[in-house]
Amino acid sequence: FTIQCSVRRSNGANAPFEISSDASLDDIHLAVAQRLDRFPTSVSLQYRLDCNKAKDGFMSIQTLDELNMFKARLRDLILGGMGLREEVIKQLQERWRCEAHSRGPESPVYCYRSPGASVCYPLTHTLPPPHTRTATTSLSPSPSNPTPPPVSVNDIPRIIDWFAYLDQHPQRNQDGVAYAPFGEVMRRNGFVRLSQLTDEYVKLSYLQDLLGIEFGTAISIMQYAKQDLAAVESGIQIPPRTTDS
Repeated sequence: FTIQCSVRRSNGANAPFEISSDASLDDIHLAVAQRLDRFPTSVSLQYRLDCNKAKDGFMSIQTLDELNMFKARLRDLILGGMGLREEVIKQLQERWRCEAHSRGPESPVYCYRSPGASVCYPLTHTLPPPHTRTATTSLSPSPSNPTPPPVSVNDIPRIIDWFAYLDQHPQRNQDGVAYAPFGEVMRRNGFVRLSQLTDEYVKLSYLQDLLGIEFGTAISIMQYAKQDLAAVESGIQIPPRTTDS
């Protein structure tokens, strides 16, 4: 089934969208983040159904269990009443099936005939197909976990600056590795910002071969990149602050 949703933007406007009942938690995070122009990891989900009273609070969707509860609740609302409705329709079909006009069980015709009358009138009914049954819910960033402002590309360190920063870091420069030269190698291979250096795009073996480094050093670089990207997304400034010329 399909769930009709909307996200409340910071300017008060609603951004509508829909999700499938088999959507994952990451899918929903991504859908909401795209409409808020934010990173998915910076969004905390909560929801309130349109059928709820205004005084009812929002429900959290932060874990798989909470996601399953959300889907179960929507499933009951969307599909729960369909069985009774279809049973009523079945009874009406049996009551008004016209044997004179029906052409076998595959082509039933339903008619109304006044008591004692010889003329009957065709009846019609419609039942929405299953895929059109929807429910509406509102998703919103959790007020108990304030969402930081959207991250600008200029908030993300340039790859050359970031590798140079590793050599200046009071803990990371204790690794016995000169990181700064790696920045130029990465730049020549098309890496511009730190956001490109994630395990979503770069495998450890590729980074190891590209920079000619030990496997453990490649692990350290990816760990530092992940930590600093998370800090940037949470609103923490990571030196050096980048500016475009």
